[in-house]
Amino acid sequence: MGSVLVKGINLNIEVSGSGPGLVALHGFTGSTVTWDSFAAAARNNYTVVRVDLHGHGKSDSPPDPGRYQMGKCIEDLEFILDHLELPRVHWLGYSMGARVALGAAIAMPDRTLTLVCESGSPGLATEGEREQRIKGDGRLADLVLTNGV
Repeated sequence: MGSVLVKGINLNIEVSGSGPGLVALHGFTGSTVTWDSFAAAARNNYTVVRVDLHGHGKSDSPPDPGRYQMGKCIEDLEFILDHLELPRVHWLGYSMGARVALGAAIAMPDRTLTLVCESGSPGLATEGEREQRIKGDGRLADLVLTNGV
């Protein structure tokens, strides 16, 4: 399918197969390519929708950090479901994509058929844990900027 303009940013979406919708979301530093083998195997039973999440793959990397918040990501996924005319979908996510899929399923129960999460979590419970994660993520980001992925 290619790029879809969603609230000012382009998100890369790959759609294959036919049948009930199944949205596959990759992990951190992944892309739609993560799901190539799965999409090929599932295309006879599902319309597999693979999305490059914000800042990944062929999708835009918005300069506003607020654009990466979970709520914004879920709003964008709902826009994509509307754009593709998918009233209800199965959610499949790996790692970061599992957290996004979980958030989407909770935010859109009326549009959710099933949810499969691999290596994901609902997030950190306390403010202290979140602060530590932000510091660690900052160190990781600096490392990636210095050395590349």
